[in-house]
This record gives sequence, C-alpha cells and structure tokens, in this order.
Amino acid sequence: MPLWKLFAGPSAEKLTRQAEALLQQAQWGPAKVALERALAKTTDPVARDRLQVEIGTCCDHLASDHLKQAALLAEGGHHRDAGELIQLALEVARDPRLKERARRDGEQLGAAAHTEIPAPVVLPPERRDRSPAEMGVAPADEATFWALIGTLPEDMQAAYEAYGEPFRSGYLALNQGDFHRAVRRLEAAHRDHPQAGTYIPLELAAAYAHVGRGAEACRLLEVFLRYHPDILPAYQLYCDLLWEMQAFDAVEELLSAVPDDLLDSVALVLLRGENFLRSGRFDVGIRFLRDVLDRFGWHEPVAQLLATTLAEAGESTAARSLYGEIMHRCQSCHSRVDPMVKHRYAELSFADGQRDTALLELYLSLAQDFPDQAKLYFQRVSAIYADQGYVQEAERFRMLSERSAMR
Repeated sequence: MPLWKLFAGPSAEKLTRQAEALLQQAQWGPAKVALERALAKTTDPVARDRLQVEIGTCCDHLASDHLKQAALLAEGGHHRDAGELIQLALEVARDPRLKERARRDGEQLGAAAHTEIPAPVVLPPERRDRSPAEMGVAPADEATFWALIGTLPEDMQAAYEAYGEPFRSGYLALNQGDFHRAVRRLEAAHRDHPQAGTYIPLELAAAYAHVGRGAEACRLLEVFLRYHPDILPAYQLYCDLLWEMQAFDAVEELLSAVPDDLLDSVALVLLRGENFLRSGRFDVGIRFLRDVLDRFGWHEPVAQLLATTLAEAGESTAARSLYGEIMHRCQSCHSRVDPMVKHRYAELSFADGQRDTALLELYLSLAQDFPDQAKLYFQRVSAIYADQGYVQEAERFRMLSERSAMR
C-alpha cells in the first residue's frame, strides 16, 4: 500500500494492521476509524473494496451493540435513551437485516412508551438546554461525535464533551478526512482552552501531521506527553512523524522514556520493532521480537512484524516458516487469514522452489483476494502446472494471465 507524503501520518498498511488488532479485541469503534483513515489513503481498488467490507462489518457490530444496550435501557424504563440508541443503530447499520431489526425495535419501543422515537441527539449535561442547531452542529454530526468519543476512556470523553463546538467540529473533520478544516477548528479550540494539560494538542497534532506541518505537530506532542505520558496514540503519532524525518535514534529515545506500565504493551512492542525494521537494524529487531514472543506468548501482529523483519534481513526460510505458522493458527481456530500473509508466504515459497498443489491452490485463492494481481498469480499457477507436467493446464493459465493483463 502507498505511504502518505512527508508528515502525512501513518501509512494505510499500518492503519490496517492497527485496525486488525482492534478487531481481534472487538473494539469496533476505534477499528472503524482506523479503517476509514486507511481507506482515505488507499488508491488500490481491490484494497479499497476490502476496506469497505471491513468498515461495514464494524458498522454492523456497532449497530448490534447499540441495539443490545437499547434493549437493556428500555427494560429499565429509559425509553428516550433507548430510542436514541435505536436510531443511531439504524443509521450505522449496513446489513439490511439489522436495519429491519432496528426498525422493529423502534416501533415496539414507541408503542411501549406511547411516544415517538426521538432524533439521535445526545448532549452533554451542561448543554442540554441548547439544541445542536443552536450550537452549529447537525444532529447527524452530533451522533457521530458521540459514537467516536464513546470508545475513549471516561475521563477523555468528559473532557472532549466540555471543549465546545470548535473542538467538536474539528474532531469530526479530522476523523472524516477534512484535515484543513480540522486544523482551523482545532486551533480555535486550542485558543479557547489555552490551559496546560488539555487533550486538544493531541488532536491538533494529528491534524497538523496530515497537512504537512510536522514540526509543529512534534512540538505539540512533546509538551502533551509531559502531562499525559500514558496516552499511547500520542507515542504512535510522534513515532510516525520522527520516522518521516528518518530520526530513528529519537524514536528509540522517546520509547525508552515511557512509563513502566506501558513498556510491555503490544503497542509499544510494535513501535520498537518497527523502528528496528525501518532503521535497518534487523538483527536487533529479530532478537527483540523473538524475545517478546518467548516471554509473553503468541500474538499475531508481533509475529507478522517478526516475519516481515526476517524477510527484509534475507532470512527467507525463517520468514516463510513463520508466515506458514500464522496461517496455520488462523485456520485451526477458523479465523480469517490476512491475504497479505498468504501473498508473502506464497511468494517466498515459490522463490524457494516449491511447486506443489497446495501452493497452486493458494495462488488461485489469492487471485480472488487480489484480482488486480491476477496476472502474477496465474503466471505462478501456469509455472507450477508446467513443472508438474500438465502442459494443457499450464497453457490455459498462461492465456488467463495474458487476458488478465488486458483488463
């Protein structure tokens, strides 16, 4: 996947990896945000289609969670709050069956309460006397804002609610990819709340990173982390900016200063491992990631990063073996195998001289996962058939490869 230009933040591939880690933890809201950011950075049509599907999955999980929570609220007599969640579920859901379920739940709730389901407008306690229109915020945006911050820790939610309309609209613009508007509104919020220790610099730094103002973003993050040394996204963003500057030693210095309770977190492990990879210190990175897996047990994102580092270090046999183990573990627990893991395993196997039927079937599967690369995969299938002595099949897939190139 392509990288953003200088100071443009994390790549689409990295955002996708972050989203996959969040999906494994059933954190649908943050995963959706990461996938949407990855989608905004992706030009490959096949990758975009895959991201759209995964975003839809997140939306449906969020809608399902809203409906479950609404049912509990309705049982407790909180009909208005239940109605707001049902309406939000109706807007978020992609699956027609979920939408129909939300409509039925809304109708049943309306009948039970003898009232119409209210619009999805949720206001913080201190602002409930003002409508979203009076605050300059559309009801749909209001619902989106609350859905986004609902995934944050409670103290951050309370702070984000209290920052007012400029912050709210800037935060929405940032998550919707309107980065220049995000900068304007978040700068206004920063002026409105100049006191030290707010969370506004974190979001403003993210907006700066997307519009090429990386040096300013770094200054904001440096100060922000003095007050909030436990906020992992700040380290992630700071590392992305430093990597764009090739400041690998600065990244190591930054990560060595994190609080003790974050040192063994998966996020910090991945940041340190990626810094070793990007800086070309492959041997150090391999030892570090292997030690993590030995001490803390299996974790797929760590294993994937280790496999990538092994491949970059020229240890293709070890990398292929590890990619194979990742695939086997996914298959044994009936979870989805990352198509990129399949691709890397297949290519390493082919380069190593493997020509068996299992690899042939894997390439046929990859041609469905990545139709835009069908030419390459059909070439590989043709070569495997030719090696096995099936001349007609080899010729058929050679022709399929040529036709794929003409599409």
